[in-house]
Amino acid sequence: MADRGEPSTPEFYHEAPQGTADRVRRARPAIGFLIVLAITGVGSAFAWRAYADRPWVAAQDAQAGTLNELKAAVQQLENSQQQLLQRISALQTSQQQLERSRQVDIQRLSEQITAVSKDVEKTKTAAKQAAQKRSSVTENKPKDSKLTQTSSVTGSSSASNPSASGQR
Repeated sequence: MADRGEPSTPEFYHEAPQGTADRVRRARPAIGFLIVLAITGVGSAFAWRAYADRPWVAAQDAQAGTLNELKAAVQQLENSQQQLLQRISALQTSQQQLERSRQVDIQRLSEQITAVSKDVEKTKTAAKQAAQKRSSVTENKPKDSKLTQTSSVTGSSSASNPSASGQR
């Protein structure tokens, strides 16, 4: 083999591995970078697939929609509660005003009843006094026949004229 101008076997192997080794050494960072890039791409694809196919993502979206609906319902309930509180307050105010007017009416009626009772008592007292005057006049009649005739004439004139006897 040495005759042909080719290098000897030990030189060939010695030179070939050195040239290949240099190329491999120079290519190692590029190969490593490509391997890392491929692994990252494959990992990203698997992660994307796993995330996109997860049913919990759809469930979370549905829960978010439900949560928004619940928030809106709670807000409506709070608004309704405020309106009810305002109505209750207005009813309480109205009821207090009615109670005050009832108390005023009761006081007024009580005063009127007291005034009427006093008038009735005055009337009863006046009636008793008038009855006592009549009975005292009849008891004080003279027993004389002349005086009896005179007083009966006076009594008949007083009966025809009530103002003369002091009665109204």
